[in-house]
Amino acid sequence: MESTLKCPVTALHLYKDFILSGQGSMLIIYSKRTHEKIYSIKLLSKSRIYKFCQNQHLENFFVALAGKSSICFSIVENDNGLIVTLQSLEKSYNAWMWDGFWVTQNQILLISAHNTVILWNYESNTTKLVSSCSEQCILYSATFSEIEYEIYVGVGTVFNNVLVWKVKHNLDEHYYEDTYKTFSGHEGVIFRVRFHENKKQLLSVSDDRSIRLWNIKDQNCLRIMYGHSARVWDAQYLLDNIVSIGEDAVCLLWNKEGLIEKKLNTHKGKSIWSLSVSAGLVITGGGDGSIRMLCLQHEPLLKKNLIKLPNLNCSEDNDFPRHVKILDETCCLILTNQGKFYKYVQPLHDWILIDTDERYCSYSCVALLDQMVAAGNLYGVIKVFFLDNCYPPIEISAFDGKVYNLLWLKVAKETFLLVCGPEGETVLYSLSLSSLKLHYKFVIPYSRQRWVTTALIMEHLQNMYLICGDRRGSIHLYNTNYHL
Repeated sequence: MESTLKCPVTALHLYKDFILSGQGSMLIIYSKRTHEKIYSIKLLSKSRIYKFCQNQHLENFFVALAGKSSICFSIVENDNGLIVTLQSLEKSYNAWMWDGFWVTQNQILLISAHNTVILWNYESNTTKLVSSCSEQCILYSATFSEIEYEIYVGVGTVFNNVLVWKVKHNLDEHYYEDTYKTFSGHEGVIFRVRFHENKKQLLSVSDDRSIRLWNIKDQNCLRIMYGHSARVWDAQYLLDNIVSIGEDAVCLLWNKEGLIEKKLNTHKGKSIWSLSVSAGLVITGGGDGSIRMLCLQHEPLLKKNLIKLPNLNCSEDNDFPRHVKILDETCCLILTNQGKFYKYVQPLHDWILIDTDERYCSYSCVALLDQMVAAGNLYGVIKVFFLDNCYPPIEISAFDGKVYNLLWLKVAKETFLLVCGPEGETVLYSLSLSSLKLHYKFVIPYSRQRWVTTALIMEHLQNMYLICGDRRGSIHLYNTNYHL
């Protein structure tokens, strides 16, 4: 028996045509083209993977960082698929490791939460403390970057500052380095620092829900961007844009003016934990255990087309659609606040007025089934229209008061209309040719909002049963062969 553990996706990395994801202590690799899972392996004993650091010298070698532990692995492609090989033992540390930078084929610099840098040789599995910032403090984030053949690290401190300092790693003794640049302005701890590829700018995101763009040379804040409703976890440069993710489970795409171009609510629940970008491609990993991919180079899947109600009377300019029902990819039904029933045909931009009834002003409820439309109003009146004009419209009076809901139901070759009225009164009509005939009548138990929201008809042992769900969350079963 095979089982799958679903957990937050806390690390993502794009490599060739593959997506590397860290889910718990597992490395799971997906195809970027087919989106299928093609490989999985448990890298660590119990730690959760937070970052993948790719070797600049040997591109198929990686380090997986998991807080206070790390491991090195390689990926090889062959005719049978992928092979992932562990190149080191799992290494444990006394402090949290935020980022890694490969300086040789077998040595990696690691920056700890204590603002110190160690050198790890994964082949011998040994470490050496090589450099520390003179400003000793707890870090909430850190990122390495190579600027003019020198290695720098940008760090986010618990004191709401971003620091940049130079790392010296080729010395025999431990070395303390003064801060190169300090960036102040955030009103919360810094969760991520990112360098621009031109090395002239950097990004920072914070507990204060802001994204800040900085000029490294003069330390000026070039732009402050607000758009997330909770803490911002990460932001990355993407061509001329910036992509950000946050605790609100939203991914935002910003243009170079600092305005939001796209807002993606594709993850369920709280937090998008991981982000990876590549020319025109955005990949996010969420707390819901899913990975989402957005290709910015393709045409959008959804195209907007703004349509306006026909202005037949200047005094009715305040009319607006109250109900919109999609008939097919070219047509929709619209019932307006003024009681007008329209059929709109998209290719021709043609408005067809089906009916006008003042009794449907201000309130109405609508149900659609194939080419049949049922509409109820405040006065207990039900109208049924046949949009293919096969039968004339039907009108009946079901109650003395408001119609709360309408539901079309089908079983075998029969069609029914369930009508919900005041005080839980509910009527089931059968549709016969061009008329509605009373089939069953009942009253649902008392609740504050007393009407049926969903229903199903089924046949069993020559009996016809009606299953109803109401606003209170209760489910009721009725045998419609026995009338009340």
